[in-house]
Amino acid sequence: MDHVGAIFVASDAVSVIIKSAVVHILIGIFLALAHYLNLRAKIAAMISEIELFLLSRKAANSPLRVTTSELAASLGMPQQTLSRHLLELEAEGRINRSKEGIILLPKSVREALSLKGSLDAAFSKLSQIEISGEIVSGIGEGKYYMSLEGYKKQVKKLYGFEPYPGTLNVKLPPEEVQKRLLLRERQGKYMKGFLHRRKKLGGLISYVCHFNGTSAVAIFPEKSQHGLNVIELIGPIEYRRKFALKDGETVQLSFG
Repeated sequence: MDHVGAIFVASDAVSVIIKSAVVHILIGIFLALAHYLNLRAKIAAMISEIELFLLSRKAANSPLRVTTSELAASLGMPQQTLSRHLLELEAEGRINRSKEGIILLPKSVREALSLKGSLDAAFSKLSQIEISGEIVSGIGEGKYYMSLEGYKKQVKKLYGFEPYPGTLNVKLPPEEVQKRLLLRERQGKYMKGFLHRRKKLGGLISYVCHFNGTSAVAIFPEKSQHGLNVIELIGPIEYRRKFALKDGETVQLSFG
């Protein structure tokens, strides 16, 4: 086996191990609430991260046109692993793939709605969402976009500060990604997209968070090079320099 093949096999094996660990962690969390919500049966039928992503892209209403490579990049998942999971979901009657794209079938949608109702009830009493991750370097896109007047004016209007031209990127371990999805269920503040040099730039959903004794704003771009496992933070200062943060250091984000 060549080196590239070995890397794919190793990545696939690690993905399976991580997925198994995530499932066990999530089951443990939800079972702690089951004494008054009776979630046990619903946990066993929990929908996959792929289905959650498709739901967020309205693939329950019409087919989503997306390639496996694009979908894998969005989910932060090896393409080989994604392809296998898609085949499993098709075999279980949860999705359908055609030339028009991928669409969620009624079985998946029903279970998603059922689970959402149970989770809403379970977590409505929990005012705080705590998300842990590690500092990672970006590719410089945040610096460019946060220097554009179209975004700067909206940040100033919504939060009262002019953003430092750059973002602090926090990479989430697999067990924390579900919390990010729960956060997105909350109503955030929206920043509209705009036209810049004949290019349409996407909008942002934003939420206030706290870490290291200070406040920041987490942004979730409609168009992003990052997958679900990265949260971008903006603020009036350069957080990396202020707190002497280095790649690999762990931070805890608190969303009220």
